[in-house]
Amino acid sequence: MSYEAQHDSKLTEAIRKRAGTANDEKARPGPIVPKATIRLHTNIAHQLFFGRAPDPNRPFRDQCFASFANNLSALWTFAQADDPYADAKLILIEEQIKAAREQIGDLTELLNELVESLQTSGIRIDAHQSTRPIDVPIAFRAVHAAVAIQLLGAVDSAIQKALLARHFGLISGQDWQRVLANSATPMRHLFKLALFRASGATRADFALNNDRAKVAVEKLGELPADILAGVRRPLLGPRTSNGNGTSLLFGESRAATDNSDDSIVAQSLRAIEAAHA
Repeated sequence: MSYEAQHDSKLTEAIRKRAGTANDEKARPGPIVPKATIRLHTNIAHQLFFGRAPDPNRPFRDQCFASFANNLSALWTFAQADDPYADAKLILIEEQIKAAREQIGDLTELLNELVESLQTSGIRIDAHQSTRPIDVPIAFRAVHAAVAIQLLGAVDSAIQKALLARHFGLISGQDWQRVLANSATPMRHLFKLALFRASGATRADFALNNDRAKVAVEKLGELPADILAGVRRPLLGPRTSNGNGTSLLFGESRAATDNSDDSIVAQSLRAIEAAHA
């Protein structure tokens, strides 16, 4: 070994001793785990997060964000194992996320116009928030839960504006019910979609057409051919154990699929790539 190599080896060993990893060649930084909270101002948002308590007409606590995030964690595990039924469920969730985002966005736009109309009467709104909001810690594994909690925050904001509009007589009691139908209802539909029965089969089983695949079809029904073949996958889904998945930002598939993303972020990143190619 040359002098330079010996020197580098001793220097590396000294650095490792200082870091406390002298005898651990595989020592690496741990995973990055984001810690965050969401501030809730309305009872509707609180119910969406924790679920409504049982009552005589509903003898069970309904699906909520907390149950959604928990169910999604299991669903992601099956999707990582290349269960095509888990992918199909995640695709349904993404479709409902898109529908809910559009519906809540339209509602928010309408409420913004109503609230802004107060200014023409010379009314200045100093605040329309809860006098006692609560900060709730949020942690989740699946990206879909991260998107859902942003939608829940948007619902909370929309409900605050609706309550303000109702206080000033800009909406009626019947209008208020429509606001609830266009905000809380699509979120509850989303939360229910995370309920999942594992098929017990993977795409490899379907390729072999073995007993596990046949039992899965009998239990859960036929899947669309493009999902079964892995051609269509959830955009926000996890990388599977065999390395397949879909890129969110770059619009390319790790399974050579036709999936692409035309989001503003993806377009901007592609422009950066082109500029530096």
